[in-house]
Amino acid sequence: MNNSPNGPAPSAFDIEALLNKWAQRAFPAWYATHYAEEMFLDDLGELNPHHFCASKWMSLSNICKNAAQSLHATGEPWHSLAELFDHLIRYKQQKRNMSLSQLLFVKESEYDDSWHHMLEYAQHHSMDIPHANAEDFDQHLREAFPDTEAPFPIVYREWDGRMYYNNKEEPLLLGALLLQCRSGRDFKLACEVTTESVDHRAIEMMRTRYCVLLIKRDPAYLLNYLIRSAGLYVTIAEYEWRRSDLCLLIVKKNHYKAQRILHSIIARRSPVKVLDIGHFFATHRYPMKM
Repeated sequence: MNNSPNGPAPSAFDIEALLNKWAQRAFPAWYATHYAEEMFLDDLGELNPHHFCASKWMSLSNICKNAAQSLHATGEPWHSLAELFDHLIRYKQQKRNMSLSQLLFVKESEYDDSWHHMLEYAQHHSMDIPHANAEDFDQHLREAFPDTEAPFPIVYREWDGRMYYNNKEEPLLLGALLLQCRSGRDFKLACEVTTESVDHRAIEMMRTRYCVLLIKRDPAYLLNYLIRSAGLYVTIAEYEWRRSDLCLLIVKKNHYKAQRILHSIIARRSPVKVLDIGHFFATHRYPMKM
């Protein structure tokens, strides 16, 4: 029992809390920088899952669309960055022949299995389809890829090196064909390949003018509050709707104090904790092999 006439002595925790509040009021930019250096961050988790369906992958088009829409809504200071997101993707189409055995990924499927590629899918969903001989192969080929529907749509993502068949039907017959490709059969399909790539002029402008970090939403909101409390420009933009636990934390690089705060987040952490979006898309490029 404490018999002090002045009441119980303050604990070390109370003193530290008071000092933190005083430091935040007296030196808000310094406090935000120090807090950013020391704060705990959870891992971002798997951003680009390995899955036979491209609809489960990271979507650059969704990232750009969501970020641009949220930045347009924040006000004029961020409209130029929104315009960069609007023009970040380039598409190029070309006709070329593709081997059937290369079609290991599809756009979508009614099955929600976590198979890594179409061969795993085929082993679970296409085994009951006859696939023993050349006659089976030719029949499935005519049904799955009729000449009247050529060229067949393929999407190649140059920024991560992934390719998928833009299928309209459940790919059961494609699975059966791939099972036969394992034993040496194959076929060249007439395809129209759409290459999705990053506009490097836009991404370099983004990197020069802005610091854009992908980070967990809760710490992003806290950092947004601390940076704003220091009287500095900062904003939050949306990421992919499937990953609502993540968002983009953004400052302008010509605002030195704000940039320093975000740099302190990156300096001591690996990309599994926080990801510099501009650096990521500027340094990831995998041209399609002919």
